[in-house]
Order: sequence, then structure tokens, then C-alpha cells
Amino acid sequence: MVHYKCSKKFLGLLCITGVVVMWVGSSELIQIIFDDRNFARPFFLTYFSTSLFCVYLLGFLFFPSWRNRNGSTSVEDTSGTEEREAMLLDSVAEEDEGVAQAVTHKSTDRCKSAWQTAVLAVQFVPLWFAANWTFNASLCTKCGTGTTVASSTVISSSSSFFTLLLSACILKEHLSWIKFFSVLMSCGGVILVTEFDDSSSAESSLLGDSLSLMSAILMAGFTVQLKYVVPNEEDVRMPMLLGFLGLFTLILGSPFLILFHYTGVEKFEGIPLNVLAYLTFNGLVGTVLSDLLWAMAIVFTSPLQANLGVSLTIPLSFFADEIAQRQVRHKMKWEYFCGAALVFVSFVGVNTFGEDQKQTESPDLDMDSNLVLQDASRAEDPLCDQ
Repeated sequence: MVHYKCSKKFLGLLCITGVVVMWVGSSELIQIIFDDRNFARPFFLTYFSTSLFCVYLLGFLFFPSWRNRNGSTSVEDTSGTEEREAMLLDSVAEEDEGVAQAVTHKSTDRCKSAWQTAVLAVQFVPLWFAANWTFNASLCTKCGTGTTVASSTVISSSSSFFTLLLSACILKEHLSWIKFFSVLMSCGGVILVTEFDDSSSAESSLLGDSLSLMSAILMAGFTVQLKYVVPNEEDVRMPMLLGFLGLFTLILGSPFLILFHYTGVEKFEGIPLNVLAYLTFNGLVGTVLSDLLWAMAIVFTSPLQANLGVSLTIPLSFFADEIAQRQVRHKMKWEYFCGAALVFVSFVGVNTFGEDQKQTESPDLDMDSNLVLQDASRAEDPLCDQ
């Protein structure tokens, strides 16, 4: 059981690392699309990128188990699995009736069906789209809603603070001093890092700052909602969930696209081919792939760990700006290195010492349950996590 938890955390950290690199690259590309290509349409960019999640629905063509109503591979497989589980549970019941009841609850669960997954996905659309739209709008200076990089970064870092509060209230996670100080350390590091970015003398837009804060709150809400609805990676096929999320965004967002066009909020006009290529690449890599890893990281670890981990995009984004030479920056100051170190230490601290006490209260039950389920899980749908 301990090895299983370590493997999950390791996979979660790998996902976070991939997300950090992809989101930094995506941010650079969004700046090019908005500023260099004069495509100041944050709503359409969010709509287009999220709708590309629909590519995951191709899984219905390649994975027969996706088309089964009960979420398993076949009726025969299900019955065979149930027989093996029943035999295992009988042997466990002789030793510990309580363990058998716990295992029965776990072993009878299956991946949610396509219909159940679709019902879940439609619940995520409002928070997900609003969080990404407000964030993209806060970066669009040509729209009149943009703010400075420093302000946007500092305000966005508050997402970990809201995640900490929501996780304690909704997920009932243990609010330890390690987690609390890790969040404070991360926020302090962000402030130090952004103090280094003095290349821009433009005043912050009040609307842009408000959008950044709103995005931070909404993203914290989404991560906690995802963990609350999908507590374990075995509960749902994450690509299918995101595929339906993209489909519902495509359907529900189209009326707003038309409304914004005729009201003049955001004109829907012809898109140059080079901009379309940028949008497609950014959507596939910066949204479709990275957000799948992001969702998996939340389930594998916790909303707080995932949000603190993504704070590593802050120091990395400065290096990316230097490499891309998009801005002429002053010589690096000590505040930058100290701030980057604080962000990194907070991430390491919450992952090393910030484990919930609930996970260690009944290790015997978890280990017994896991041993019984090992054999039974071999006959279950191997594509459940796909």
C-alpha cells in the first residue's frame, strides 16, 4: 500500500512537471497571438482551445470498453471478476468482517459509464471556462483588460491560498502548519520574484487585476471540485471526462460567441492561417495535453500540492522570457533567486511533510484491502485510467 501511494505521488509530480513546462510555453505563445499577431480575442481563444478537448472522444472508436454502459470490458469479464472477488472476500470475511465490508465497497466500484461521465463533465464547464477565460482576458492588453506581468503573477499565486481554505472546508483535509506556512512561503517567493520584473512601467489595470483575482478563485474552486467528485483515478476515465467537457463547451459556448459578435464585445471575423496554426498548436499542447496532465496531477496528489507545484511556472517564465528575448530585462537581482528558492522549497515541503493525517490513521485496513484487490483488479478494465 505504501508503495502504491508513493507511485501515485511520483506520477503526480511527473504530471506537474510536464504541466509547468507546457503552461510556460503556452503563455509565451498566447502573448505572441495577442500582441504580435493582433488577435485580441480572449473569449474565442478560450472557446477554441477548450473545444479541442473533443479529440479525446475518439476513444469511443478505439476502446470498446468506452461504449459499454457499465464501464467494463464485457459481461463475461465482469461476471468472472465478480466470482473471483467473491471468493477472495469470503476468505477475508473469516478473518475480519470489517475489512471485508470495506473491500466489498471498493471492489464493486467500476469506472463510470459514458453517461455518468458526461453528467460529471457538464458540471465542470462553468468553473473551468470562466477560470481560463478570465485568466486569458487579464493578459490581453490590447483588449483594455490587461494588467502588468508582476500584478498578474502575484494575484494568480493567491490560488493556492483559496485552495487551502476550500480543501479544508469541502474536502475536510487536515489543515497542518506545514501546509499553511508552505502557502505563505510560496506567496512570499512570488512577490520577491515579481519585484525583479521591473521592465514595465505601465500602471496596472484595475480590471485586469480583478480578472486575475477572479481567475485564481475560480481555478481553486475547479481543482477542489474535481478532487471532490473524482477522489480516485480509478473512478473515471479522465480523457473521456475532458472530451465531454470540450463537447459541452463547444455546444454551450457557441450562443455566447454569436452574442458577443453582434453586441461588439468580441467580433467573430476571419482568422488568418498563421494565427489559426498558432491557436491549434496552443490548444493541442497548452490545453488538451497539459490539462489532462493537470487533472491527473490533482487526482494523484491533492489540489493544494498541484497548485503549489504549478507556482514553479513563475521562475521558469522569467527564464523563458530571457530565452525568447521578448523583453529587455535588467540584470538579475538577489530577490529573484531568493523568491525562486522559496517557491521551490514550499513545493518540496508540502509534498514531503504535508501528508494528511487521515491517510495514516488506519494503515492496516488499507493494506488488507489493497492485498485483496490486487488479484481482483487484474480482470478489471485496463483502460479505466485512459
